[in-house]
Amino acid sequence: MLAVAALTLLLAPAERKPTPPPGLVWVEGGRTKIGTTPDQALQLGQKHPMLFDTLVSETPQHERKVDGCFVMVSEVTNEQYAAFVRATGHRAPRSWGRAAIEAAEREFPAAEEARRRAARDAGADPGPDRRFDADAWWSEHSSGGPWSVPAGDECLPVVFVDHDDARAYARWAGLRLPSEFEYQRAGRQGSAANYPWGNEWDDVELCATQALRESRPRAVGSFPKGATRAGLQDLAGNVWEWTASPYEAFPGYEELQVRVPKDGTTQVIDSIARFDPNRRVIVGGSFQSGKLEARVATRRSAARNFTSDALGFRCAASERPFVDLARNVAELDLGASVLAQFRLSLDLDGPLCVDRWRSLPGTATRVGRDENGKPRTEPLPGYAVITAYDHVLFVAATELPDTTLAELRDRARREGRVPLGVLSLSLPSVAPTLAAGTYVLSCLPGDAPTDDRLSFATPTGEVVATVPFTKLEFGKTPPGGIELAPSADGTAPERIIVAAHAHSRVTQRGVSFGFVLECAPGTLGSDWRR
Repeated sequence: MLAVAALTLLLAPAERKPTPPPGLVWVEGGRTKIGTTPDQALQLGQKHPMLFDTLVSETPQHERKVDGCFVMVSEVTNEQYAAFVRATGHRAPRSWGRAAIEAAEREFPAAEEARRRAARDAGADPGPDRRFDADAWWSEHSSGGPWSVPAGDECLPVVFVDHDDARAYARWAGLRLPSEFEYQRAGRQGSAANYPWGNEWDDVELCATQALRESRPRAVGSFPKGATRAGLQDLAGNVWEWTASPYEAFPGYEELQVRVPKDGTTQVIDSIARFDPNRRVIVGGSFQSGKLEARVATRRSAARNFTSDALGFRCAASERPFVDLARNVAELDLGASVLAQFRLSLDLDGPLCVDRWRSLPGTATRVGRDENGKPRTEPLPGYAVITAYDHVLFVAATELPDTTLAELRDRARREGRVPLGVLSLSLPSVAPTLAAGTYVLSCLPGDAPTDDRLSFATPTGEVVATVPFTKLEFGKTPPGGIELAPSADGTAPERIIVAAHAHSRVTQRGVSFGFVLECAPGTLGSDWRR
């Protein structure tokens, strides 16, 4: 028999902070100094004329209100990223396939000779000699292929990941990439400090830059003296970090000139900041950079498909629960073209959702001090490896032109369907049969109002299931919610009960509707975020 006590999970009140995602800490919001003053850029440009263009891109310094958010205590590590690759089959970084690539390169000459011989035997032209292309080979074989994190590299930042890779990890983990402004807030708080720890500098103890003369990044948490008061590690140095921000000029930006001595005369250098909103801002500098790049205000740009052995990322999460997931679903699972195809506008600020994280402590450490002040190795505070992120999310449609249920049903008959919103779930249901994924929900009209059904369509437009509405009304839209009804004895089907709505252009009115999904026994479990 179905559980008599259902677990009701509704949206968290706005005034209550959500549960921190595993591996993230809270960064208080507030007014934040962003960027570099023109005078500072000119002074630095005289010392570093080759970097003048990028220095000027940091100007003018201005204040911006940055909302508080959760930020990962470290850059995403190899062991954290490996959990994502194992769970999804996403392509692994090329550095993890070194052994497989070397083996393929050894086998390539014999395979190439066999190919040429077969072509000649068939009377065909074998074409020019081909050389082994490691990048092409790994692109073809990386997804689900022969990879492993090199022994001892588990807690190094993951590198050779492009912007899409970073966003895919964040989507899977229930997180997002931070903006460059959130990065500067995390590094500066209310100050205008040069570095996350202040204004002083040390080549050895605060962060990993080229001063260490090393050929790779350090394990995260290797510089506890360089951590912020919130406990964020390696905001400066180690590896550059992707952000979500397009590479655009700050408000009030103006080109500058710097005069530097050259061959006994003065050379005038004009700044040419090549802003491009298709590129993304990267921050923080790396083990290959000098202390100039380790400044909090540093911003560089990279093409979204760029990868490097000195570029990784960390994740963030908004204070308001579920809005990050709603945006990820709209932008990554669907995209502008799918939303346009369904003529669908979404209420991304008011999603209905329940979610939970599963995680492990991980193996990252730092050097701390015992009660006698002696060094000791201890787990890195706040660090965790996310192993799964479960969710049931509904995002309502907005801007419905209808003012009555009859108008909506008439439009559904004319157009074949009326989209009501988007459902994303990480768990499969058995009635209707739905794989984990994202679906556009629409009203399909019947011969009578009681015959109307709710359809589930994939982003490609294929309707894969329909169910009857448990409720379909037009009027003032009440608060929605998602209720989970697990099995009391672990043998009965479990239910996801959704009370949803779609918004009309008429203020506070729209379509209220409900539906039920059944899951296999033992699917739902507990520990869902309310």
